[in-house]
Amino acid sequence: MRNIPVQSLVTLLQPEEFNDIADELENIITSAGITLSQSDLFQLGKAVATYSAGGDFYTDSGAADAYVLSAIGSKQTPEEYFDGMRIRFLPENANTGASTINVNSLGVINIKKADGVSDPAAGDISTTELQLTYDGTNFRIVELGGASATSSVTLDVNQATHGFSVNDIIRVSGGAYTEAQADTVANAQAIGVVVAQPDADNFTVQFSGFTNLLTGLSANTLHYLDASTPGANTTTEPTISKPIIFAVSSTTGWILPQRPIDTTVAGGITSSDYVTNGFAQFADDLLLQWGTTASISRGATGATINFPTTFPTACLQINGSILSATGSGSNVHAPLFNILSTTQFDVFVGGNSSGSFPVFWSAIGH
Repeated sequence: MRNIPVQSLVTLLQPEEFNDIADELENIITSAGITLSQSDLFQLGKAVATYSAGGDFYTDSGAADAYVLSAIGSKQTPEEYFDGMRIRFLPENANTGASTINVNSLGVINIKKADGVSDPAAGDISTTELQLTYDGTNFRIVELGGASATSSVTLDVNQATHGFSVNDIIRVSGGAYTEAQADTVANAQAIGVVVAQPDADNFTVQFSGFTNLLTGLSANTLHYLDASTPGANTTTEPTISKPIIFAVSSTTGWILPQRPIDTTVAGGITSSDYVTNGFAQFADDLLLQWGTTASISRGATGATINFPTTFPTACLQINGSILSATGSGSNVHAPLFNILSTTQFDVFVGGNSSGSFPVFWSAIGH
C-alpha cells in the first residue's frame, strides 16, 4: 500500500489511493482462503480470526534435523524474524540430534531446548505438533505444562563400550548403565529405553514421553521388561515388571515414566488356593503347600500323596504331624515323609501301637 500523505479536510483522496485501501482489505480476506462476497459484511473479521487462530502454523518439507517451513495456502507471513515470533508445525521427521529450521526462506536458525542453550536430544522432536518461539538468536522449544512440546525426557550419555542397541531397556548399577531384566527385583529397576546409539561409546536414553525411534513393537500393546533376556521387552507381563512402553505402531509409542519396583509387592503372593489342600505362590518363586491326608495305618504301607500344585523346580522339605484322637500316655506316633518328585510324596506313620491316623503336612519349595 502506498504511503498516503496527510490530507487536509478539503483534500480528496486520489482514485488510486482510495483503491489501495480496498485492495489491502481484499487481500487480507482472500489470503485467508475466503472468497469475496458482497452479501457477507463480516469477511474481514473472519479473515482476522483465521490469521489469529492459525497464522503461525506452517507445513514442513525438510529432513530430520533440518526443518524447512512454508506458509499454508496464500497466507502472509512475517518478512523477518523478530523476538517472540511463534511458529507451529508437524515435523515430517523426528530429529536425531542438533537441529535447524528455516521459516519461509527467512534463513536457517538453530533450534534449542527451552533453556535456549542446549541442543535437542534425539527424539525431542517427534512427528507430533511442535511449537517454537524465537528469542532473537535461536528458536526455543516451547514448554507446555512443565514438559516440552514433545513431552519427552532424554539424556545423551557417554559410556565406553556400553554394548547397547536401540530398544534396550536399561537401569543404573554402580554408577553405570546396564541392561535391565525382570528376573530379580534389583535387576528390574528400569529407568528408560535406548532410542539412539550413534557409536560404541555414546547413546541416548529416553526416560519418558513419545518416541518414534524404536523397532519391532506390537501396535496398541503394552510392553514389559523381559524376565529371560537382558534389556529386551515382551508383551507378556512378568511378575516383577511394570509396563515400560505403550506402542502405537511398530516404531512409535510412549515410554512410560518409571517408578521403583515395590519389593513388598514384588515379593508378595501372586497366586494361591486357600483350601484344606492348598498353596501360596510368591513372586520370588517361593512356593508353600499344605494339606491333610486320609487316615493312614501305622506300618510300611503308607500312602502316595499328590501336591495341590506342581513345584516348578523342586520340593525342598516336608513337615507334618498326626492328630491321634485316641492316643494317650505311652502311645506315640509320627509321620515320615519321602519326596518322590515335584508332584508327589510318600507319607508313612510310625509309632508304638497300631492304628490309623490323618496326617497334617506342609511343604516348601520353588
